[in-house]
Amino acid sequence: MLWPQVVDAVNEAAVKSGRKAGKYAGEKPLTVTPGVHGTAPGPNRAADPLTVLMAATGLVLLIACANIANLLLARAAGRRKEIAIRLAMGARRARLVRQLLTESLVLAAVGGAAGFGLAHWSVAAIAAAHLVSPTLRLQPSLTLAAFSAGLTLLTGMLFGLAPALRITRVDIAQATKDSGASTASGSRVRMGKVLIAVQAALSLALLVGAGLFVRTLQNLQHVDLGFRSENVILIDADASHLGYTGHRLRTFYDQLLERTRHLAGVRSAGLAGMTPMGSFFMERSYSAEGYQAHEGEKLIAISNAVSEGYFRALGIPVLLGRDFRAQDEPAITPKDNLFAALGRMGGGGSDSAANASHVCIVNESLARHLFGDGNPVGRHLSFDAPYAAANAMEIVGVVKDVRYFGVRHPDDVGVIYSPSWSNGAEARWLAVRVSGRAAGVTAAIQRELRNMDPNVPLLASGALAEHVSADLGHERMIAYLCGCFGALALALAAVGLYGVMAYAVAQRTKEVGIRMALGAGRVAVIRMMVSEGLVPVLFGIAIGLAGALAATRLVASFLFGVAPRDPLSFVLAVSALVVVALLAAAIPARRASRVEPVIALRHE
Repeated sequence: MLWPQVVDAVNEAAVKSGRKAGKYAGEKPLTVTPGVHGTAPGPNRAADPLTVLMAATGLVLLIACANIANLLLARAAGRRKEIAIRLAMGARRARLVRQLLTESLVLAAVGGAAGFGLAHWSVAAIAAAHLVSPTLRLQPSLTLAAFSAGLTLLTGMLFGLAPALRITRVDIAQATKDSGASTASGSRVRMGKVLIAVQAALSLALLVGAGLFVRTLQNLQHVDLGFRSENVILIDADASHLGYTGHRLRTFYDQLLERTRHLAGVRSAGLAGMTPMGSFFMERSYSAEGYQAHEGEKLIAISNAVSEGYFRALGIPVLLGRDFRAQDEPAITPKDNLFAALGRMGGGGSDSAANASHVCIVNESLARHLFGDGNPVGRHLSFDAPYAAANAMEIVGVVKDVRYFGVRHPDDVGVIYSPSWSNGAEARWLAVRVSGRAAGVTAAIQRELRNMDPNVPLLASGALAEHVSADLGHERMIAYLCGCFGALALALAAVGLYGVMAYAVAQRTKEVGIRMALGAGRVAVIRMMVSEGLVPVLFGIAIGLAGALAATRLVASFLFGVAPRDPLSFVLAVSALVVVALLAAAIPARRASRVEPVIALRHE
């Protein structure tokens, strides 16, 4: 069977299995991809956000090219007589086009060189601000440099060709007369306003996208995670690889926990088999006393072994019942071997009585699913199917739901907490809530670890808040960079509109003088100029709104807590563009209104 057929068959079977099993089935659809190129979770997860940023970069490039075209049209209009004289003296049109294209390419090359320098600085700033995942390596590439250089030259040629062809297609007799200047200037202004409308449409699309992504980041940063990440550090030390098993393994971690609790600056500490924002979790099937499963439903929950003090360390509130106590942890003799117990975990009911837990704590989602609005405290669960009273665990408490697997991940997944080192589960993650500098406490814990056994490897250490922040790395990157692109697009649109208005005012100096000589006031002149400048912007906004409404569907999967057609994002984007356009048009208009009528009437 060909590989694509294998992928389709496996995915189809996985989807059918997931639909049949239901919400708590635990049988999730799989995604099968070829393994010939290896696996890289970080870059693969970043592929779609980078596609969005690439599209935003393309829009900024188009806006910049429209500005360059406006600039070249203005220069060409100013050189109209020069080109006409050259043609009259026998210069070939192809040679003049080649000269104008060369000037355009030089301008593009200078801009490209400046862009390379800005890109180098921007990459360093992005890395320093931790806007991207550490798995993404940001470094110069000859392939990327060659692509950028080629794109720079190509855009310089394409957007320089139209002005070059336009200015060399000139009526020599008319161009050498003053009367032709008004016609040329009017044509130039009309073309400039068309380009302004294009810039406004593209800028609005970028601003709407930036608003949606910024609001998504704000929503994610205010999500209730179920725990308090500030002032919490996580330590992962693996003693099992050095021969620590059974009683020795548990004793090692219990001693580390006890020493940690006596360190200065430690408010509370606890051990756990898994911590929020981690990559490891363990699912187990279970059954509940008095609960009749629906047809095809298999009860599966996340199993986490935690010690006394874990919920306090992470700030997870106990909603009903009580927290674990030291006496809840099962007694383990030196002859017991946790690895043997781990090997028997799938057997259901085969755990040794000494290593079994008789109490548990569940999260509110699991309690709600099993018992509805009833009080789950005092009810019983079993890691067996069907329910086995001999191995039942009494529910002694209910805690708040926690987003273990990411900020975006739903928190309605069932979780069963059992006392540490019970039911064959390890609890080697050390969660510590500190008061004061976390770095000092981390260093103190590392010293205690070296004193206990200098050979035990420290696999990970860091603040829980950093794990939460890293989970939002891609959203932060999109929000910040799209915001920068939107601001840049807004600035380019303002510069383009200002250039067109300044040129139009310069060409209409005599008209303005006549109007003012006939009694028109300064306010009337400013209103006339600004309204004419806003017309292409408003036309571009109308086009941009239609495009943005269609494009937001493509980024709906990146959004969180905000609709793709969020009215606030659209209103803010339109308002920002209109305000900037008003300012860009008002400055040349105000300058025109201050011209003395006598001087304006003498203007050629």
